[in-house]
Amino acid sequence: MRKWKKAVAFTLALLLFVSVAVPALAVEKPEDMDEATWARLQDNKLEYDEIEDMVRCYNPTYLQIKGQFNLNTEPMEDAIRDLKQEVREYRESAKQLKEEDDLIGYVVFTEAAKVIDKDVLTPIEKGLKAAKGAEKTTTEPVTRQLTAAIQQLMNGYNQTQASIELINTAVELAEAAYASTVSQRSLGMATDTAVQDAQKALLSARNQQQTLNNTLNSLRQNLCILIGMPYDALPEIGGIPAPDMNEILVMNPEQDLVRAVGYNSTIKSQRKLPGNGDANYRYKSLTLEETEAKLKTKLLSLHDEVLKNKTACDAAWTAYESANLVMEGNQLKYQLGMLGRLEYLQTKVAYLQAKMTYDMAVLTLKQSIENYNWAVQGVVELD
Repeated sequence: MRKWKKAVAFTLALLLFVSVAVPALAVEKPEDMDEATWARLQDNKLEYDEIEDMVRCYNPTYLQIKGQFNLNTEPMEDAIRDLKQEVREYRESAKQLKEEDDLIGYVVFTEAAKVIDKDVLTPIEKGLKAAKGAEKTTTEPVTRQLTAAIQQLMNGYNQTQASIELINTAVELAEAAYASTVSQRSLGMATDTAVQDAQKALLSARNQQQTLNNTLNSLRQNLCILIGMPYDALPEIGGIPAPDMNEILVMNPEQDLVRAVGYNSTIKSQRKLPGNGDANYRYKSLTLEETEAKLKTKLLSLHDEVLKNKTACDAAWTAYESANLVMEGNQLKYQLGMLGRLEYLQTKVAYLQAKMTYDMAVLTLKQSIENYNWAVQGVVELD
């Protein structure tokens, strides 16, 4: 689970840049969003496919960056709106004057409309378009980074959640074992040391249970902050979609490198280095070659990790299927009274271990696929 713990640190670091209070879920619906999507974002449940929309609507870091651009563009938008209205009024006046055979007035108002449109309005519109382009260039990478980080946190939450049933059953088994040992001691069939050992095992299981619950709570708090909710909110955290095996089939690091280079912010910055003169040209070329080589190596490594996790997932599924068959038999024996409660819980723990291993293998595979895809889209750390 170390990878999603790194994601926690990363997302918290992003929040250090935010100086505004975390906004409540009261942002207006974006114009390009349909009502059904907007309603889903406010249903107190975080779904995996909602993350990018949640970032754009509620993430404090994104909203602050967006707000800085709005401070610059809103006056321009207001000016454009007012100027367009003024041009319309001038043209309407010109039309009316023409109908009244006031040719001088017609020419004056027509020319005034042209001057405002061409010499005032058009430059402001061009400036606004450039500002919007700069906004997109800045906010899109931030959106991708935050979406990737929240996905990883949500995956970590689900991995932790996958352990809950196992640890709860382990506590139940430890309680049953402790009670059984105490009963055996009363019959002279167990020593005080055995009781103490059983008690220690029970305390250890309960501590693990508490640690797991604390981890879930911490992950939920971080997710809440990143989607613009109060840290102590209790939204329902949805599951992670199953990995799409077709995505693995179409992965091609050699071909995907072209897109990865186009998205990579480091390479974009290096392309802006001065290239005048032999020394500058050589330095720029060598720097770009080195970074592209690192990116290629990273893609190959991430692809290998996907294939490795796919193999591990297949193996975990086979083991889980086998454990499931055994569990079905033990469940029947327990119902028929052929297994005691202690023995049944022991077999259930073994089954749940196999189930947890498989669930985590699926989530790990899913995350490795996401890591590869995000690397292609520029979200990657180069060693």
